[in-house]
Order: sequence, then structure tokens, then C-alpha cells
Amino acid sequence: SVLFEKIMSKKNMTLEEIKEEHKRRTNVIDWMVKKKVRNYREVTKIVSGYYTEPEETMKKVMEDLNA
Repeated sequence: SVLFEKIMSKKNMTLEEIKEEHKRRTNVIDWMVKKKVRNYREVTKIVSGYYTEPEETMKKVMEDLNA
């Protein structure tokens, strides 16, 4: 997509890296929907956690989504 190309250019990432990041973020959103996260403070906490500790956040997300 054109958007992915723009991101690749600005972030110096490969298409595969962009696709992987998109998939991880989609998983986080799916997980928040499943957990019925609707409070903005909870959303902020999760997003901040993703940026500060992405591996730990994704571990929790994937465990819950695969359960």
C-alpha cells in the first residue's frame, strides 16, 4: 500500500517489518476489544506498555488471545 511505502521511507523499515508491526498492533487492538477495554486510562496504560515493554505486552496479549 502507499501508506506502508511512506512509513517504510520515513522509518527506514522493510515491508516485512512494517507488516509484522501492523499485525502486532492489530493483535493488541483485538485483545483490548476481547477484554472490553473502554476506559481511556486503561487504553493509555496498554499503549504505553506496548512502547516501553513491547515483548512483555505482546506475551500477555498472545496468551490471552490464544486461550
